[in-house]
Parts: sequence; C-alpha cells; structure tokens
Amino acid sequence: MILYVSFTTYQRFLQQFGVNATPNSDPDFTTLQAAHDNASVLAVTLYLEGSTFDYGALNISKQLTIIKMVISSVKILIHNGISPSKISAVYCYAGCEGTKFTGCTFLAPVYLYTNNLTFERNYFDYTSTQIYSQANCSDILILGNYFYSHISWTNLAFNQTHSNILVANNFFTGSVTVSSNFSGI
Repeated sequence: MILYVSFTTYQRFLQQFGVNATPNSDPDFTTLQAAHDNASVLAVTLYLEGSTFDYGALNISKQLTIIKMVISSVKILIHNGISPSKISAVYCYAGCEGTKFTGCTFLAPVYLYTNNLTFERNYFDYTSTQIYSQANCSDILILGNYFYSHISWTNLAFNQTHSNILVANNFFTGSVTVSSNFSGI
C-alpha cells in the first residue's frame, strides 16, 4: 500500500507529452506554447517530433525538458524522417530554472531572464545574436551546440553581470561577447 501511494505521488510530478507541428499528426500538442501552458505538473518532458513546420515561439516560466525525438517509433520515421524540430524565439523567465533543451533547432534568439538553464546538442540558425542575456544570469550550460550565422554576427551575448556560465565543445561561425562584469566562462 505504501509503495502504491509513493508511486502515485511520484507520477503526479512527472509527465511526458509529444509535440508535433505537422497537420494531421495527432500529437498531444501542436505548439510548444500550448504544451507549456497546459503543463500542470512540476517536471514535464516535451518530446518534439521532427516536422517541416515551425513549433512557434515560447514564453517559458515553468521547468521543462524539451527534447528532439529522433526515432521512437515507425510512425515518426515514416511521417517525419529526420526533419528538425524548429523553434522560433524563446523567452526564459523566472520559474523555468532547471529547463533543458536538447537536439532542437532554434530559428530566432533565445532570451535569458533567469538562471540554471541547459542548452545541449542544439542547432542555432539565425542572422543575429542567438543566445542573448537580458538580466543577470548564472549557472548556464551551453554544451555541444552548433551556432550558425549567415553573416558574421554575435552567437552569444552576455551583457549583464554573470557567473558560472559554462560554454564547452560548441561550434561558432560568429563571436561571443561578454560585459566587463562577467565571470565564470
């Protein structure tokens, strides 16, 4: 009986949803914002299926794990192949601490207004700054990403007071800029 109660309580705090922007694909949600807004639990994992359609912008204020689903079933392979999971602008606000993006394609900037975020194995494709801090931030991990800029723009811009920013094993076609109050890169 105790084990059952513990398991039920644990399940209330973890949920997983599929997100697919492709019409007629029958996902849990078709946009990231809709999935975020309907997340009523503490830890939600969103699996983005490959799509030739954009997932839209995201104003995030909840802790999420957002993962590009490569191949998890024959249905995904047949309908979407290895299409990217394209995300427009992302705004990371207070409340989303602990959020992690893995395997996504960002088509517009990611704006940071909070701490404790992870960007791992993503592709950033934009003609302007791709990760841009708008507030004092700390504990940001930027690992194994590919930053492509069509022209020579800044890929990362940390213009506030920052600490504990780890940028490792990334590829940049632009530059990284930091303010004089920056420490920990």
